Amino acid sequence: MLRRLIKKIILLVNKNSITFVITIGLSLIALNYALSFLTVRIDLSQGRAYSLSNSTKKLVKALDNKVTIKLFITSDLPAALGPLKTDVIDLVNEFKRVNRSKISVQYADPKKNTKDQDEAKKYNIPELQFSQIEKDKYAVSSSYFGIVISYKDKNELIPQATNVDSLEYDIASSIYKMSRKEDVKIGLIGFPQVLDPRQDDFYTLKSVLERQFILEPIEATDSGQQRIDSSFQALIVVDSDNHKFNDDQVAVLEKYIENGGQALIMVDGIYVSDDLTTQKANNNLFNLFKYFGLELNQDLILSKTAEVANFSTGQVGFFTVYPFWLKTDNFDEKSSELSSVSALTFPWTSSVKINNGSQFTTRILVKTTKNSWTVQGENIDVSPNSIKPPSENQVKEQNLITVSQSKKDGHVILIPSSRFIKEQFLAQGRGNVNLILNILNNYASKGALSGIRSRSVSINPLVDINDNQKDKVKYLAMLLLPIIFCLYGANRLLKRR
Repeated sequence: MLRRLIKKIILLVNKNSITFVITIGLSLIALNYALSFLTVRIDLSQGRAYSLSNSTKKLVKALDNKVTIKLFITSDLPAALGPLKTDVIDLVNEFKRVNRSKISVQYADPKKNTKDQDEAKKYNIPELQFSQIEKDKYAVSSSYFGIVISYKDKNELIPQATNVDSLEYDIASSIYKMSRKEDVKIGLIGFPQVLDPRQDDFYTLKSVLERQFILEPIEATDSGQQRIDSSFQALIVVDSDNHKFNDDQVAVLEKYIENGGQALIMVDGIYVSDDLTTQKANNNLFNLFKYFGLELNQDLILSKTAEVANFSTGQVGFFTVYPFWLKTDNFDEKSSELSSVSALTFPWTSSVKINNGSQFTTRILVKTTKNSWTVQGENIDVSPNSIKPPSENQVKEQNLITVSQSKKDGHVILIPSSRFIKEQFLAQGRGNVNLILNILNNYASKGALSGIRSRSVSINPLVDINDNQKDKVKYLAMLLLPIIFCLYGANRLLKRR
């Protein structure tokens, strides 16, 4: 049957070969034109790193007015920045694909067009300096690589759009900030007032949050204040330098949460000073946590999954894995706050106990890895050379970040480390910052930007194996193919006989 069909097709082609070729060609052209209006993209990367997050798509689809995303990018960029330019343009075009009627993308080259150059100066887009080796010579070139996002009469600037990992969030947060109906105000309690940003331990956190929220300090020493203004959609409370909150302040905070307020609290169970001496934390918030069904233990957690720290003894400095700076990716899989977070770092953190019999709804967001243990006491030796290995029955998961919900939908989010978001501990990645953003988006902005992923692709190295296993794999790879050929040849030889 199949042979007859093939013969008929061959006869048809031979009789009307020219007509057949023209028909096929026109059909392919028509099909190609029809498919050009359809965009089919399949993102197979881990975590769908090259696709917009659902929160971003929801935000863009709900726009009630036109948004213009204008890229100020020099055409003669250094060759090394070519792939970066492509990634940025692809990302911006993804926004347009979601809502073509409301998203407009424009391009400007200030180096070639004086009008574009004047516009770049108007928006204060800086001219960036890039160094490169070209034709065996070291050269420095200047280029523009910024984005201006416009909505109605408002404009938001991304002066240096070279970080593709966070660019989706930067663009989405700018759109959200301009298009929302009312501002979201966040109160800061316990943050030291610093005039010079270079000396601010929370500079990165503040600069990121200011892109989306209005930040306003609340004076923590004002004991006469009877309540926290309901205009604050959320509070961030930090126990900076073992600060003690008085009973009046604790009562005001408790009342705010009970009445539906959202409080993100970063405090210590054990305070570790800069000279590595320890003492029990003096923040006076332990009874507040107990009231909401959480118990902050006065201990310190150690883990074999830890970050590298730099220490010095006199004139000698050294790097070592420091178990008191633990790292974890043991997250609640159902929690949207952690969808864009790959790992978190906790410097000198304490464990948290959940009191299941409380009147409040509690849950655990983050735990340590299974190879963790705790030490207790007021004078704990935290120097890297004094850490003793744990016994087998000491090693287990420990609770870290916990949440308690009041009857009026208020929340306490407890992070048991006051240094969780400090500047010097953010070098390992954006995980800690992303978590704070997601928490505030969930509880203060009602989830508007929660779950936006970093666009970096995770690198999963092969699991390290010992030398004996390496030798087995090596010799197996060397001998397996020759053995297969030998067996195949022996089989053919036996069949011939």
